[in-house]
Amino acid sequence: MKRWWISAALAFSLAGFAAAQTAPSDQQSSKPEGTKITDTQTDTIVQPKAKPVAVTPGVIESAQKALIHRGYDAGSADGVMGPRTRAALRKFQADQNLAQTGELDVNTMEKLNVGSTQTLSAAPSDVGRGGKAFGHDIKGGHPVAAGKAMGQGVGTSAKKVGKGVKSAVVGGVDKVGHGLSAIGSKVSNKTEGKDKDKDKNKTPQNPQ
Repeated sequence: MKRWWISAALAFSLAGFAAAQTAPSDQQSSKPEGTKITDTQTDTIVQPKAKPVAVTPGVIESAQKALIHRGYDAGSADGVMGPRTRAALRKFQADQNLAQTGELDVNTMEKLNVGSTQTLSAAPSDVGRGGKAFGHDIKGGHPVAAGKAMGQGVGTSAKKVGKGVKSAVVGGVDKVGHGLSAIGSKVSNKTEGKDKDKDKNKTPQNPQ
């Protein structure tokens, strides 16, 4: 008898659940008999969106110089994102197995070793966005989604920090290397010029 009652109760529960799921939209807000409405909510789960890195004219100019140095035709380094710069970016992105967007995204800037300051500046906001999504999902009764949101925000921030630091270090080394190379070329040219002047000033000796 007890088993029959449990089976019947389960069947009625499942029938009520199915009826609620298939009820017309205008009846979704109605309460089942024997219950009362205590709160009305919209069940929404959110995840954080990564904050875009600011692409300033200075970043564009640095990217153009980096592309030109690598042999890509980016036009003149004027800090303007023109058609030639976009085409050069797409070719560079294809060679680096990146999404060919023609835009200066985080991954492209990392490969070009530019935009370190902007990348690092955007990192803290990702943690904040993850925290906002975490709070929203917890309030809505979705702890798993909340944990995922927080982890995604922190993870995105950490990646930006890593990429920004790498760009700063490698970009700084490249600048120092280019500077030393330029100095070396100037010194070499001056030395060669002095040697040529010495050769010109030499008085030819008469054979004995």
